Amino acid sequence: MPTICFATLGCKVNQVDTAYLTDAFAAAGYDLVAWPGPADVCIVNTCSVTARADRQSRQLVKRARRSNPASLVVVTGCSPMTADHPETAFAEADLVTGNLEKDRLLSLLAALRLGDRRRVVDDIAPADRIQAGGAFELQQRTRAFLKVQDGCPGRCTYCIVPRVRGHSRSVAPETALYAVRGLVVLGHREVVLTGIHLGCYGEDAPDGRGLAELCRRILAETDLPRLRISSLEPNEVTPELIDLMATNERFCRHLHIPLQSGSESVLRRMNRPYTLAAYEALIRRLRDSVPNITLGADLIVGFPGEDDAAFAETRQTLERLRLPHWHIFPYSDRPGTPASAMPGKVSRQVIHDRAARIREIVGPHRRAHLEAQIGLTLDVLIETSGADESEGLSRNYLPVRAAARLESGNECPLRIVRVVADDEHPHLLGELSSSK
Repeated sequence: MPTICFATLGCKVNQVDTAYLTDAFAAAGYDLVAWPGPADVCIVNTCSVTARADRQSRQLVKRARRSNPASLVVVTGCSPMTADHPETAFAEADLVTGNLEKDRLLSLLAALRLGDRRRVVDDIAPADRIQAGGAFELQQRTRAFLKVQDGCPGRCTYCIVPRVRGHSRSVAPETALYAVRGLVVLGHREVVLTGIHLGCYGEDAPDGRGLAELCRRILAETDLPRLRISSLEPNEVTPELIDLMATNERFCRHLHIPLQSGSESVLRRMNRPYTLAAYEALIRRLRDSVPNITLGADLIVGFPGEDDAAFAETRQTLERLRLPHWHIFPYSDRPGTPASAMPGKVSRQVIHDRAARIREIVGPHRRAHLEAQIGLTLDVLIETSGADESEGLSRNYLPVRAAARLESGNECPLRIVRVVADDEHPHLLGELSSSK
């Protein structure tokens, strides 16, 4: 039986794509082994969202070749689609493909064995298909990410994602429902719907029914205990979604809503489709409508033209928002994007210092949100369990530990007794509760 190993960089969608490939190769008779092998075939699913991700992608390919000198090395994903000369950038690989070719890798490998060594990076712009059927599993089948959408119609000036992922495509609602039911049968207690631009789900369908309708059907037509959705753009958090989250306890009370900058002028240069006032109004509505919701966001630090005044405005915005969870990204210049040609570039040292300052500002906001949980009883999905300690995730996306052995995969009511800040990532300590 031939062996295969995978390395994956980047977003959850990329991880779901690898899960799809793993299933496809297993069905074709391949035996999965741990990275970096040894294996007969090594597949590197790359990322290109930042310059650092591109470098890491190339390093993984080099490592695959060093560890497996006689094996077939395959490169796929986003990075080949941004390289001017993919065959040179990934000279160690036997086959270099883009995102559109992922679901053809089995046939491409068969051709490769017949001597067809070539680069296959097709234009993804006219793509009309989306991989379906794979799910990225977390922590021994307690949670799974299910890809229901791919591609992005956005035109953010810093972003290369539309170039490497194409326009928006959605899986049919019936396909998503079938996949969710299958994950429940396998023992998953939570499914996270994900996509490159998840809020665009259904826009390509004839009836135009979107994400809120899909979520409503999953909650109504499956036995899934917990449904979560991944990142949504501010203008795509609809009243229907908010109402569903507020009224159905199986819909996890957690949203990640990218902000990207707290400066109005920087948002305009980024070509982000909302204002600060609209964003702040959305946060207020969510907090008023969905009790104890956990909110997170993305922030890019050091975008071209972010002067001292714009950075000061961002700091003030974060103090007003007081969101508990942030992903802080130093601006990464991507060749070919409008932002790359903009004046007012910020030095790497200034970007580093500003990112550190942002982390200082938002740290207390997270701790305050954690402390607000003390005395509450949260339903916690246990993901890891040791001899005398268990850890899991609450419905509102907070890490909770208990000084007891609780069975992995169970959802347990834990009364929160204190916040533990003994490491870089503070968490909650809970005790098993007999009632809520």
